[in-house]
Amino acid sequence: MSGSNATQKDARAEPPATIRPPKWRAPWHKTADLGYPDFLPPRPGQEEDSMAEAYVKTGFVGKPIVATDSFTVHDMIHDTWEKNGQDVLNQLGNLMTEVFARRNGMANGIGPSTPKLPERRTLPPQKTAAWITDLANPNVPLSNLAKVIPNGPKDNALLDMLEANHVAIPRAVWYVRVVGAADTQYSNKAGNSAMTQYGINWTNVVTTHLKKQLSDIVLPRGIAGQNSAIKSTFKSILSDPESRDRWVNRFSYTLALIREFYAEGLIDHSLFLFWLSQQVGQSNIAQLGFVTKLADEYLEGILQHRGFLRPFILGCVEKLMEVGRITQEQDALLPTLTTSLASLLQRAFVAFPDAFIYPRLWKSTDNVRLLNALFVTEATNAVPHLNRNDTRVQDLLLTLKEHFDVVELRNEAILFNVLPERSTVSMRITMADIQLLNSISPNTEIPSIGFFEQNCEDATDPSTTSFQTKLDVLFTWSVTASQYGDHRPFAAASILRTWRDEAKLRATRRKTARPDAAIQDRLFQWLDTSIVARNHRANMAAVSRLYGELARRNLFSYERFIYRLMARGEAGTGNVGETGRSHLMTILAYLPLSSPSLINERRAALYGLPAKASGEEAEDRAMRRRVKSALPAIFGSTPESMDASVDIHEILSTLEEATCFAQGQLIMHWLLPATLKHIEKMSLDHGVNEPRLNQATYSTVVEMMRCTKLYAAILELNSQLLRDTQSAAEVMYVVWTLRRHADVWASMDALQDIAQLLYATHQRLQMSQLHLRPLVDLLNAAPYRRYLTAADRDKIASDMDSFAQTLHPDDHSQAEIPSVLPTVLQLPHIQDPHAAQNLASNLWYDYHDNPNWGAVVWENVMYGISQVAATAGDDDTLKHQSIDCYLMLLKELDRYLPSGDDLDKQVHRWFTEGGRQRFADLEPVSWDLVTPWLIGTTLHGIISGATLLSGIVYFAWERAASLSLPSTFTEAFLEAANTLARQLLITDIYRPSESDTLFNSFSISDIQMLQAQRQQVLSGSDVTLLFKALPNLVSLEVNNLLEERIRKASTELRVELSQHVQFRTTAFRHIGALRDAFLSSSSSQSEMMELRIAEALRLIIHSEEHADGDSAGDWESLFAGMNAWGFSRSSIELQLTLKHMSSGMDHEDTKAKAEKDLQRFMTGFFGRTLDMEETDLLADVLYGISGRVATKFLNVGLERLATHLTNLPSPLTVPSIRSFLHDSGEILRLLAAVIVPKAGDERPCPPLEQDAVDVFFPALSKAIVDAGVVAAPSLKDTAPSPLVTDSSFHEYLVLLCRLLQFALRFDGLWTTKAKGVAEDTVAAMVRLTVAMGGGVLVIPPLFILLSDTVSYLMDEIPKEPKTPHIDIVRKIDGVNPRALPPNMPQQYRNTLRPLIEYQPEDSYTSDLYHVIKEIGNEELQLGPKVQARPWEWSEYMEPLNQDGGDHHLDYHPNDTSVSLEFFMARPTGEYLSSSASRDNPLEVQSSRALVDHVHGETIFERDWKETRVLEAKSVDDSSSDSEDDSGPYREGDEGGSMSAAVSPTETSARASSVSRRTAEREIIDVDAISGPETSIRGQKRKANAGTAAAGASDDDIEIIEQPTSAIRGKRGRGRPPGSRGKQKRKS
Repeated sequence: MSGSNATQKDARAEPPATIRPPKWRAPWHKTADLGYPDFLPPRPGQEEDSMAEAYVKTGFVGKPIVATDSFTVHDMIHDTWEKNGQDVLNQLGNLMTEVFARRNGMANGIGPSTPKLPERRTLPPQKTAAWITDLANPNVPLSNLAKVIPNGPKDNALLDMLEANHVAIPRAVWYVRVVGAADTQYSNKAGNSAMTQYGINWTNVVTTHLKKQLSDIVLPRGIAGQNSAIKSTFKSILSDPESRDRWVNRFSYTLALIREFYAEGLIDHSLFLFWLSQQVGQSNIAQLGFVTKLADEYLEGILQHRGFLRPFILGCVEKLMEVGRITQEQDALLPTLTTSLASLLQRAFVAFPDAFIYPRLWKSTDNVRLLNALFVTEATNAVPHLNRNDTRVQDLLLTLKEHFDVVELRNEAILFNVLPERSTVSMRITMADIQLLNSISPNTEIPSIGFFEQNCEDATDPSTTSFQTKLDVLFTWSVTASQYGDHRPFAAASILRTWRDEAKLRATRRKTARPDAAIQDRLFQWLDTSIVARNHRANMAAVSRLYGELARRNLFSYERFIYRLMARGEAGTGNVGETGRSHLMTILAYLPLSSPSLINERRAALYGLPAKASGEEAEDRAMRRRVKSALPAIFGSTPESMDASVDIHEILSTLEEATCFAQGQLIMHWLLPATLKHIEKMSLDHGVNEPRLNQATYSTVVEMMRCTKLYAAILELNSQLLRDTQSAAEVMYVVWTLRRHADVWASMDALQDIAQLLYATHQRLQMSQLHLRPLVDLLNAAPYRRYLTAADRDKIASDMDSFAQTLHPDDHSQAEIPSVLPTVLQLPHIQDPHAAQNLASNLWYDYHDNPNWGAVVWENVMYGISQVAATAGDDDTLKHQSIDCYLMLLKELDRYLPSGDDLDKQVHRWFTEGGRQRFADLEPVSWDLVTPWLIGTTLHGIISGATLLSGIVYFAWERAASLSLPSTFTEAFLEAANTLARQLLITDIYRPSESDTLFNSFSISDIQMLQAQRQQVLSGSDVTLLFKALPNLVSLEVNNLLEERIRKASTELRVELSQHVQFRTTAFRHIGALRDAFLSSSSSQSEMMELRIAEALRLIIHSEEHADGDSAGDWESLFAGMNAWGFSRSSIELQLTLKHMSSGMDHEDTKAKAEKDLQRFMTGFFGRTLDMEETDLLADVLYGISGRVATKFLNVGLERLATHLTNLPSPLTVPSIRSFLHDSGEILRLLAAVIVPKAGDERPCPPLEQDAVDVFFPALSKAIVDAGVVAAPSLKDTAPSPLVTDSSFHEYLVLLCRLLQFALRFDGLWTTKAKGVAEDTVAAMVRLTVAMGGGVLVIPPLFILLSDTVSYLMDEIPKEPKTPHIDIVRKIDGVNPRALPPNMPQQYRNTLRPLIEYQPEDSYTSDLYHVIKEIGNEELQLGPKVQARPWEWSEYMEPLNQDGGDHHLDYHPNDTSVSLEFFMARPTGEYLSSSASRDNPLEVQSSRALVDHVHGETIFERDWKETRVLEAKSVDDSSSDSEDDSGPYREGDEGGSMSAAVSPTETSARASSVSRRTAEREIIDVDAISGPETSIRGQKRKANAGTAAAGASDDDIEIIEQPTSAIRGKRGRGRPPGSRGKQKRKS
């Protein structure tokens, strides 16, 4: 008993030894008592304790459970599989699912997010300074500093502190972040607004700090005030090397900080980029270099939105213009700056050409010129480093040019500088045809006109409607009284014959029918049906002459015409004047015969068979008797036998009043043959060296032919004379006749024949040693010169040079000619009849080498005439003798001057060099003799009428109009000028009066000479001088300083000239020059003078019966005249009316009436419904109006448009839209065509009135909003409404855009009401843009128009001072930049996003979204986008666990700045080994064998690790640096890449890989707390934070990633999509 007790006592005292496994050995199971692997402690009853014989002899050998050498479970598994099939797999799957479910259920959850911020305290200054010193010391870990953050400087002082202490950029950014997070940690509990506002405030601090540094650089006073030399030294900040280096270092540090702030999102991107884009324009030249470098760095961000680009582009253009104004020596200092600006603009233009849709920029021609040079003409010069030979550069230049052309066209269209072309309508075609016909002049080549081919669908077929319309216009123009000129029927016949000849050639080539029969039918049809032809009273004579010429040119068959009338049964009886005769029979009675052989057929058609005698024959015989009496030289009688009672003027009047038939019979079939026969007889009797017709006979015959308008007879007569004449006098007759009717010969297409005859005549005269300068001058004139061969022209030039050499031999001597020549002054008193010839010869001999000797002689002749007038008294003989001898002297003198410098040219120069003033200073008594002498110089062809008019007449009118004091000299000068003007411009048949005794000897030949001179004036380039002089003539009529008699005579002269047919022909040929001359002269006159000038212009353009009407007040008749034939008159009338109203508003006494009349006019004008033709015509008429008229026109037009907009029904219908399009579209086009200045027109646009804007813009805004409402529901519906898809709705949107663009072009638009609806308009326009760009339909032209209009509207809306960046932050309901319609093309997205709210891309949260899992739905839904929180996401600074034990925590803290729940983190129940365990190979081997790492490594990775041979190391070997690469945070774990469809596991993967650093930038060394090896460049901050947190506390947490399809995310700054930095797991 005692022994037993002793034993028990010993056992209690010393318990048995317990064998325990090593600490590093892990059990087989966490809960079940299964022991430890490779640890077999002894236990009672174990088999090893058995003392069996076999064990004793051979030792204990454990029996295997299975036969390991031969046993296999293959058969077992196969049998089970065969038996149960798929159930086995299901059971296994369920088993594993249950295992994982139990593991997850047993694991503890993630705790609530409890991020910790460093504690902030107010420390003593010494400790604060020490802390800042540690901050600047990179060797001090931030974890040590993160324990307590001292309260220090803020805002700009904080930045100054960082710069002054040279704090490393990553550590400075960390400090700024934790300070900002601490400042907002309490206010941020309510939401993200506090952090956003803090970011905005910090952005303002940074930009202010940077602006302050830039403000240290200023220009010298000279440069700041003017463009003086930039080589002057700047302020000392840059002139001194030390201060410059200090400033540059400070500026560089600030830029480095900003670069990190921008990348980390600590500053608001929108505010910073907007501020930066403004600095380009706000900086001076010295600061601009630094700003451009900054802009170059952030150009990618600036290109993201139009709100940044608009001030940026404008600033660059302004600075380039400013640099361009710097002088050449200064420019050498700025090549880099110019290149930088040019490069920035070019890159912006290539990347975002739509940003240059900026109409305000394109209004300036200087800006357009600069951009054209920058992008097109001098693209490589602007950026010198570009090599033009490089193919890539060539492609770039081509891209620039293509973009520029498109952008320029769009800007021009928005500004209405280029209106869309319209198809030519009938009235405009007719007007163009009339204008073409009125342009026919002596220089016109008829075959080159192409009348029928212009705007004609088929000019080859006379049966088409277009050809018949053309023919009607041509014939109506040639016969109507509203057009002027005797040449018209000949032009019509020549045009038709040209077409006929070409048609005959085509018919011959094509072997088709000739056009003669068709032409005959068309001519008969026009004659039978035309209203113009049926107006016998007004147009009978003209129609008869037209068809007579057509018959003469073989275009109209007189014979077939008679037969056709007889076939129709229209044969008449009786005399011509009898009633009851049909229209065509009346035409036949007046129509001239084309051949005498048809007289019987005509008589039978008119009077029947047998033909009765008519009064026509008796009248013909009577006229022949009278003509014979006037032409005794032709018909055998002598002048002495003529009846003294014969009045040639009466004979001419009788011929003129006769019918065309009678005129043709008399002239063509009797007088012309008789005259030609007489010429032939005289040629045989007297030869061709003498005139065969004396001047009187020739002039009389030609005048008879002219008054009957039978110019074909004149041409044939002159052609016959030229064929063989060698008489200089006879040639002179013909030459002046050809000049007199130059337009007729051109219209008859006879210029080539005449040119050949003239040249042949010149050759004959040259052989006879005769040189006629008028003949040579005529050959050198443009109408005839072009028909001569080159050899002929050279021959004429050689003859002229030879003649000039003869007159001016090269003897190298130049005698000085005295200003006073006594021999010239004494000439009238010499009785020798050859004195004038001898004096001319002597003067030539003495002074021919002096270039101005002719002008000197002319001046002495003038003074000689003046002396005779002053001394002759009543001696008319001396007066006549003096005029004759002086005319003879000048005529002989002119023969001694060459063609290039004849007396007329020398006198013209003399007038311009002061000679006109010498005439003005003549004594009044001198003009009685000087005036007929001047007329005589014109009659003898010495001085041209154009020279006398420009040198004397126009000058006298101007002098008298501006007369301020009474002057008898001026009155006498004016009277003489009026007399000259009457003779040169008006007189056709002179009737002498008692006072004009010196003109009694004027003959028909003299009058014809004056008419020839007149034709040269009116057909030459000097006709515009006449138009400009006429307003002076009107002005002097109301000058009370002149005698009433003179003013009345001036008025009569003007009225007669205005009604003269030849002058009116010229006026309508140059109607534009006439209008401009009168309207421009009246702009500086008084109201009364404006009225008189307007009436004078009306008198010219209107017929006599309408000249006195009050057309200014007759609005209906004014617009009724807006047709093709009366357009020129009505247009001038309208312009005069508006000009009168405008001037009336400038005077208080007439202002009220003028405003009332203008309002009445505008209201009536826009109250009418305009059609397309009328709109275009009125636009041509009204273009150029200015002042108050233009303002009223614009604003009344807008009010009318507002009425149309207001009357639109709600809801819209297609008929209402079409009606609106027609009415409002024409008004808008008229306003744009009239008000908007064309290219080169510098007149300003009129302003908008507030009343008109307050009515128009709200109505337009409402229409746009309503249109947006119509299209908005379709954005959500699957199918758009029928109205939205209708083309009328699309045209309606186009018109609304154009209306808005038109309004935006003018100043004064933004009234209070307009501003009130501006934002609604912008929102509606954006929605419409989205709808037409893919939201509803895809209509490219409409989308472009809408986007351009939105851009224009945003640019023009006035910006409030508080929100200058409203375009960047404007939110539009229903339009999200990141949720645009899926059907919208990518190009349209790129166009639209820069116009709406700016949402910057964050490189860390790009394409990162939250996911939502609904109850009962296993699929995860994409939720809201992850918002970047740069001020909250700070680095994790808690120290990591450093002990040597393994960790298995029951609670997992969630104290990082980014909550673990965002990564779907969950506990796995696994251990996290300590660093010491990872260094022990045995522990590592055990861990690999027993720990489940399916969540952290692949089977291939696990197999690799388990098959490696580990190097045996001591457990206590602390020098080992190896790490367990099998953990879940193994190095190099890239994870899954992102896919297009973001899954929840992908979201967690992305969140876990969120990084705050890129490979290009330095990182903040937040892992330095575990040793220096953890600071790895390129490692990502957010991942480190998560890793550190997990390593410190969350031992059993592992991030699980499921395999996903790869996606391509947006690339961050320098980081490939979806990449992670290398991460290491710390225990």
